[in-house]
Amino acid sequence: MKFIVKSELIDETWNALGKKIEKNKIEIVINTFVRLLGNELKNLNNVKLDGFGTFVIKEKPICINGIIQQSKRIKFNPSRNLKK
Repeated sequence: MKFIVKSELIDETWNALGKKIEKNKIEIVINTFVRLLGNELKNLNNVKLDGFGTFVIKEKPICINGIIQQSKRIKFNPSRNLKK
């Protein structure tokens, strides 16, 4: 598994755009995207990004000290385009 840090994502985006946009503006876009995605998932909404995939909230029963509770997990289903 490879971890991608935000600064790496900003640099890659900046290079892909030909270094024409200031890095702080790219950071604003990335922060906004992450905040919007996080807010929707916190509100238990599934999120679909065309061409990328779908983030789905799954409830799974778990047993803690003999008490059954519902655990929420986020599952990512990649799109067919991403699998290619």
